[in-house]
Amino acid sequence: MLKINKFQLGQYAQTLHNHGHTQYCVPEKITRYRMDPTKGQYVAVKEYHGRMDCGLVLHKAMGILKDYQKTLHQVKSSYYAKEMFQHPIKQGHGVGNYTAQHMVEDHNFNPYSRYWTKRPTSWAQGTWAVGSPIPKFQEPYWVTVHALEKMHDWIFEYLNWIDADNFYSIDDKLDAHLDLDNAIVKFDDDAQTNSIEQEQKEVDNSLFEIV
Repeated sequence: MLKINKFQLGQYAQTLHNHGHTQYCVPEKITRYRMDPTKGQYVAVKEYHGRMDCGLVLHKAMGILKDYQKTLHQVKSSYYAKEMFQHPIKQGHGVGNYTAQHMVEDHNFNPYSRYWTKRPTSWAQGTWAVGSPIPKFQEPYWVTVHALEKMHDWIFEYLNWIDADNFYSIDDKLDAHLDLDNAIVKFDDDAQTNSIEQEQKEVDNSLFEIV
């Protein structure tokens, strides 16, 4: 399990989808935890500092989840397309509730293995909101706070599904818990370190990076 101890909120100055600002998690400090079976609780094992290192470890966790969800599709599991309970897809990005399928197929939801390709000096003035960080060249692509929260929710809802499914053996259920434990990401309370100055402008889509 990963816990994001400190992060900055990244945000474009203008809204892209006219459904409110997309808010990105720019991690600055992350702690990795593992379950200690002798204590029955998580213990901290390693800290990561800085946007580059934290971005890489966060992407690794997102990759574990994405690969697991892809495997559900490969084995034709009904859980791949099963909708979550009361977790509607964000307005402008689809209909219904989130599914593993949506999380895999929406290229922007889980940007695992993608990187920012512009240098900081290449961004047009006013692209990023006042108070927002600016992407570094080859920094791991930022994931939205919303997506991280929904990935976390999906993991626990999926594990509840299979725990109640008699088709799965105890070993299968244990394997799923162990595999997905490495994909769990949580936020510390008060982890956000910056504030964004909100500003409403007309949308100029030329300012947004197309990756």
